[in-house]
Amino acid sequence: MPLLGLPLEILLWVGKFTDEKGLRTLCLTSREFNVIFRKSLFDCIDFQDSPPIHWAIEHRSLGILQHSLGWEKADINEMYSGFTPLMLATQLRYADAVDLLLSHHSVKVIQCNTLGESAFSIAVLHGSVKIVERLISLPDIDINNKSLDGNAPITTALACHQSYIFQLLLSDERTNVNICDHHGQTPLHIAVDIGDYGAIQMLVRNPRVDVNCSNDRQETPLLLAVKGYGRFLPTNKRLLIIEALLLSPYINLNYRDKNGRTAIWYAVDNCDAKLVELLLQQMNLDLNCADKLGQTPLANAAANGSLGLVKILFRQPGLHISPQSTDALPPLWSACRAGQFPVLEFLLENSADINQKSPSGVSPLQIAVIMEHVDIIRLLLSYEENLLINDRDRHSFTALMFASAQGRLEVARMLLEHPDINVNAMDDQKRTSFWWAAANGHYEIVHLLANQRGVKKRLKDSNGQTAYAIAKERNHGDVKVYLRSF
Repeated sequence: MPLLGLPLEILLWVGKFTDEKGLRTLCLTSREFNVIFRKSLFDCIDFQDSPPIHWAIEHRSLGILQHSLGWEKADINEMYSGFTPLMLATQLRYADAVDLLLSHHSVKVIQCNTLGESAFSIAVLHGSVKIVERLISLPDIDINNKSLDGNAPITTALACHQSYIFQLLLSDERTNVNICDHHGQTPLHIAVDIGDYGAIQMLVRNPRVDVNCSNDRQETPLLLAVKGYGRFLPTNKRLLIIEALLLSPYINLNYRDKNGRTAIWYAVDNCDAKLVELLLQQMNLDLNCADKLGQTPLANAAANGSLGLVKILFRQPGLHISPQSTDALPPLWSACRAGQFPVLEFLLENSADINQKSPSGVSPLQIAVIMEHVDIIRLLLSYEENLLINDRDRHSFTALMFASAQGRLEVARMLLEHPDINVNAMDDQKRTSFWWAAANGHYEIVHLLANQRGVKKRLKDSNGQTAYAIAKERNHGDVKVYLRSF
């Protein structure tokens, strides 16, 4: 005889004396619906810590779930192990249970767990398309709910490569398409970061997307792409991603990050000729903007020794070979400092200012002397008619003073060969190259300068000290003995 055909008294007896495991088995395996039988068995089951609704969902028993929802003691929004029944059904991708729960008037669809996750967030995370479509159709769903880790449903769909769900969210007017995570990253930033070309195209075409929104580091999606955050991607794909961003008519090519650097600056810094040429094809590109350190794209290319990029930039009509701003580093100066001989040679041949100083007041010749780039110094000195050999920095130091103070004997000899050299030039403390050589104990330079025609050996500085006096004070033996006769 089928179990459900037994008299009610026997069914109740079965319910009282069948052990817990047996009762659950009866509930799960009974195919025919009999309200009295199910109620009798249900009332006899000891679910221990697991709420009946959660237990029914976990065991995919829609009948028991329906009976549980009608039980006056049942709490449809009860949190158990971090999940409400709706969240649990969503995580298990149990669409029928979700539909049944949503039909109940008391269900809270926007309730979140301790991680800040809602049923909708969980559905997106697990890629449950049918459940996402069901939940998104609800008028009171929080489509932009962010979990504690800062992820919203649209960013979760992106990161998990849930393409259809991402499109669904992007097309919904309620979605905040510029929502930020804890790092200020928008969906467009994330799409660039993970190299999702299709998502970038969709986002750029969406009029609600701010293509110039910056993250916590003041980086726009374009800056992120150009900086090389996607270097794990093939070069061609990176270029495609940047091309997709450039299709937006609202893109700001000259947006600066926290270091004052633009897209063209980073393209040059990465020595990426293809990317540089791609950016140069765009309208309104500022080629002359300097970062917070004073480096323009051209100065950066010069410092890096990127002669090919220097030549590419030189072909641009809006380029300033010599910076107009006093805060910007001259490209020629940058090449001298970095010892980039081929770049310096090219710049000099193309009329770059050989004497233009850095913002700190140091000339190209002076920085070459300080860095002891002998070949650079020799090249600069070959431009004898144009070079200001006695030019001074902010403290009135000349190139010869730097060479003398630092003991650069070879450099000092080269400088002294210039017909316009002033061996008696004084700094702001009335100290000459001869004085500085003596002060630092550089005997060979002292000897070299002492034999120059017209050199003044007994001049006193602003403190009344001669070269001999300072050498004696600092106990430079050989220099002191040598200078005693003057």
